[in-house]
Amino acid sequence: PVEKQVAILYAVINDYLGRIEVTEIHDFEEGFYQFLDTNAAGLAAMQSIRSTGAMDQKAEQNLKEALEEYLEIFQKTR
Repeated sequence: PVEKQVAILYAVINDYLGRIEVTEIHDFEEGFYQFLDTNAAGLAAMQSIRSTGAMDQKAEQNLKEALEEYLEIFQKTR
């Protein structure tokens, strides 16, 4: 879905993936997509992007929250 592409591009552009080893990016991406489907902030961001076709300030805030939370979880499992 486009909204998940937006989410991962946002993570790349804003250097969230700079904290991940290159060899782990695929695992991060797969896990992050699943996380977005279950996390309240992630769900809100995805719904907003899907329905409006854009990322407003609230969607960006929700996406940042989801990214930071998932990044912390991901790093603890490594």
